[in-house]
Amino acid sequence: MAAQAVGLKLRLGLALVWAATLTSATACAAQEVQPQPLDKVEITGQAANGERSVVAGKLILGRGLLARSTVATVREVLLRDPAVSVSANGRIGLLGLPGYTEVLLDGEPPPLGLNPLSLPPAQVERIEIIRGTSVDTGLGAIAGTINVVRRSQRRALPLDWSAELGAPAYNQSARVSGQTVWKDADTGRSLSLAANGLRSRTVERSALQEWAGELGGAPAWRSTSRSQGHHDNLNLSLRTGFQLDEEETLQLSTDLLSADVGNSTHTLGMPDSNLGAALVRPSESVSRWRWRTSPSFSQSLDWERPTEQGGVWALRAVLTRDHSLLETSGVARWGTEPEQALTNKERNRRTHASLRLVRRGWELGDHKLQTGLEAQHERKRQHLTTADGLDASFIDRLFSPTATARSQDLGAWLQDDWTVNEDLSLKLGLRGVNRLNRLDEGAAQSKAQLRLLAPSLSVTWMPGEEGNHALTLSLSRGYKLPPAQQLNARPRLDPTTPCQSREACGGSRPQAPDRAGNPALQPERSWGLDLTLESNVREHSAVSLGLAVRWIDQLIGDVTRLESVLWSTEQRWVTRPVNLGRARSHAVNVGVSLVPRDWWAEVPKSLELTGALNWAGSTVATVPGPYNRLPDQTPFSARLSTKYVAQGMPLEWRIDGLLHPSNWWQDAAGMLRHVSVKRAWSLSGTWSFSLKQQLALKASSLPGQTLRTDSYWPSDGLRTLEESRMRPEISIFWSSRQ
Repeated sequence: MAAQAVGLKLRLGLALVWAATLTSATACAAQEVQPQPLDKVEITGQAANGERSVVAGKLILGRGLLARSTVATVREVLLRDPAVSVSANGRIGLLGLPGYTEVLLDGEPPPLGLNPLSLPPAQVERIEIIRGTSVDTGLGAIAGTINVVRRSQRRALPLDWSAELGAPAYNQSARVSGQTVWKDADTGRSLSLAANGLRSRTVERSALQEWAGELGGAPAWRSTSRSQGHHDNLNLSLRTGFQLDEEETLQLSTDLLSADVGNSTHTLGMPDSNLGAALVRPSESVSRWRWRTSPSFSQSLDWERPTEQGGVWALRAVLTRDHSLLETSGVARWGTEPEQALTNKERNRRTHASLRLVRRGWELGDHKLQTGLEAQHERKRQHLTTADGLDASFIDRLFSPTATARSQDLGAWLQDDWTVNEDLSLKLGLRGVNRLNRLDEGAAQSKAQLRLLAPSLSVTWMPGEEGNHALTLSLSRGYKLPPAQQLNARPRLDPTTPCQSREACGGSRPQAPDRAGNPALQPERSWGLDLTLESNVREHSAVSLGLAVRWIDQLIGDVTRLESVLWSTEQRWVTRPVNLGRARSHAVNVGVSLVPRDWWAEVPKSLELTGALNWAGSTVATVPGPYNRLPDQTPFSARLSTKYVAQGMPLEWRIDGLLHPSNWWQDAAGMLRHVSVKRAWSLSGTWSFSLKQQLALKASSLPGQTLRTDSYWPSDGLRTLEESRMRPEISIFWSSRQ
């Protein structure tokens, strides 16, 4: 009955929305809301006024483009840009490597629980996309960096807000965002408040079949699962600006965050009537995980002062404190035997402080210099506990429940933007970091010192006075440091295959392994070579081409193996990170943004076509081929988008399509995985009541599809086939901008 009531309310709401829309058609047409032309790619040495521009090797999506995006989040803006790649599981990245793409907020790692890609475009000034490593954004971006820069407080803003509602009963969501800015014209003092809230509920169903021994014929075990997920998020941002004198400014910022994410999966299994003895699995299991952070906060101070010699001195200090709890639990029933229960709890307390002093815009002839010093200190305390039902687990007696990780960074960098002539410019950079790591796990202690040096070179050629073409070649050095949780050797037992003691700890399953860290992990190191071309072929049409290669050493990857372990007399399946040696990755990206009117005068000028083709591949030297590529790298993807604004009506139609062909992948332990083809279409209609008020209705994940994942463990004679259903979704989005 509750589901029927929700459906009835939804249908009534949609009817009222479209009734109001049709009633307002005549009034809106009278306002002469005209379609906006396609964003021209401005290729200049300075940032274009709110458009899509290439500046000093960076691709910038400006304020004007964001204001016209008619979407709810930054992530949806990036999904439509050809420079960005999307993996088969929906992760945003560059060069087909989402795991090696760094996402920053205002040039810094975001506070825990705040995803910059979930911010509404109305709260963002620009998005910077950088391929490879840039010394002014750090050295932790092997594929590249996506930097989301929030709006400044240059003028008063009475109220700017938006809301989105997801409709289907199996995937309900509500998102509300708002911001306001107050500014005193006499003193220059400003105060801004931004708030974002999200509440989401999902239901997914899947079916799993398992084979043992002979991988053909009827499966030995079948199971069905029903997963219920939730995601609640609230963040508040308060910023106060002071005009200390005519040129000197000071800004104080505070971010408060609270997040609660979780999932519960109920699985029912049964053996095949003929092959029931081939596999032993729980007849019923319930597994849950929940991650919470509350309260967490981040405070920052930003001071800027121009110098008489040119350029600006800038000081930034950041203090972040966050508390999080990750809880995994499960109950397993084995036929008529008593049920077994297990609960893992991981509490983390982190304090991070950083201080950065930068001198930028310092001009010496044709050279514009930037230099900076940075110091960082982080302390993370991790407390792990395991319990069997109501009793403390024996794991707590084998491993220390508490681990404390400390890191200290001292860094310096120098960057030179050199304008050789009107057509050629160079950007040279060098960043050095000295890091001291210390990990205390009870009586076990370890200390490591890293000296990292990251040079970078970028050459940009823009021939002609109009600057319609830009060719950039860059070479950079990057690193990826393992987080503290990957270094902790204490295992996290799978809740559906618990252990009562070392002797009463049976075998586990490869698709539900125990997890443990590796204190001997080394950071990944990479050299990157990128070649990009941005070209305006007509007044509103552009094409882009990107070629990239990455040479990675000390590659880190998760490996699932059957191991002899300290916590069980029998072998258990365990997933742990290891250094896999060397890998090479390559990517090709082709993007187009076309207005057919540039070629054919008879075509409506409001028709726009955009698309992207991405090829990516890699080889891991220590993994046998031919499917030994990096995890989460999709070999090929294609995106197509069509936009049309109805003549004489303020109505914009858009169709977006995404394709990921089927592919194979193999890990270091020899497991083979085949993922089926994925196709997804979305259709949206946006009605502009005025230039600043819009209503959009969107249907996505059309027409629905069954996704299949087939996994093989040849050496162990195991195979699993998982099937899940991707179902259509409907959402309504409203925005009001001042």
